Amino acid sequence: MNQKGKRLTKNGVQLFIKRLKQDLGIEGDFSPHAMRNVFIKRLLMNKANLREIQLLASHSKIDVTRQYIGYFQHELKEILDEHDPLRGLI
Repeated sequence: MNQKGKRLTKNGVQLFIKRLKQDLGIEGDFSPHAMRNVFIKRLLMNKANLREIQLLASHSKIDVTRQYIGYFQHELKEILDEHDPLRGLI
């Protein structure tokens, strides 16, 4: 909500992020979309299932959500390998 109690617009969110970035001295990619990607990545890394992530991300198709696996495949493989119950048994 903005200062007037109204719903934030897309432009309002972008302006807020821009000001926050300046105030905190953040350089590089810091946008609502970048934060959304980090959120989805964290859900994947913490073993949330794709359907839950799809709903939280408001993706209309599960295939869109599934694409995130490819973006973070290397990191996800390391996590899965670390928690593999068969690790060390074979």
